[in-house]
Amino acid sequence: RGAVAIAGTRTIPAVSDNAAPTSDAATVADSDSVARLVNAVKVFGEGDSAVRAIDDVTLSFKRGKFTAVMGPSGSGKSTMMYCQSGLDRLSSGQAFIGDVDVSTLSDNELSVLRRSKMGFIFQSFHLVPALTARENITLPIDLDGHEVDQDFLAELTGVLGSENRLDNRPSQLSGGQRQRVAIARAMIPKPEVIFADEPTGALDSKTSGELLDYLRRAVDTLGQTIVMVTHDAVAASYTDTAVYVQDGRLVGQESNPTVDDVLAKIKELS
Repeated sequence: RGAVAIAGTRTIPAVSDNAAPTSDAATVADSDSVARLVNAVKVFGEGDSAVRAIDDVTLSFKRGKFTAVMGPSGSGKSTMMYCQSGLDRLSSGQAFIGDVDVSTLSDNELSVLRRSKMGFIFQSFHLVPALTARENITLPIDLDGHEVDQDFLAELTGVLGSENRLDNRPSQLSGGQRQRVAIARAMIPKPEVIFADEPTGALDSKTSGELLDYLRRAVDTLGQTIVMVTHDAVAASYTDTAVYVQDGRLVGQESNPTVDDVLAKIKELS
């Protein structure tokens, strides 16, 4: 079960002086990647009922690129993203953000790392109902006690078309507007990498296209790194690379995927 190498690793300062050091073998990688898995295994259950959701995966994500992680339902693609970002723990192996092995961090250290180095976009938005759109967007920076870059906030909300909705609460916004707020929240800290889990799954095709256009521009103009889990061939066609997962294993990749390429591959896997 070989590695699918999309790239290597960039150094990110350690979250804490108490974070455990990583082995030399695990930290050897080129300077173009921002996140990677090394011999990653995730097992759910025990004994005869055990399921290997991730099965000895070594994979890296290249800086400044848009990557789709694809596969049939139950293939392990979302679990892979959750373990890569520290939202879930591996059973064995390592998950790095830069040179930080997230499996060595405490829950508090993980929270700091996620707020400062990662952004998240989910299908269900995960906005705080009691906060305005503006407050939801700036929440990661406010929690860290930092000053909000107002010029960047204006740029983000302007491009997303949310500048006139900043004083509204989530209940006053449409699904597309809420997802725009979630994207701005993910990007406002200028993270090393954004993880997106089916970000267009709850949206109509027109709104999905608009949001994917923005994510594509964020990569091309801001150098943002985005890892998107999706089952949507159209969404994957916006990316630089599609990585295919089946039964927890990496089974292929292709650069500059087209809708037809993706549909053919998914049909083959299914």
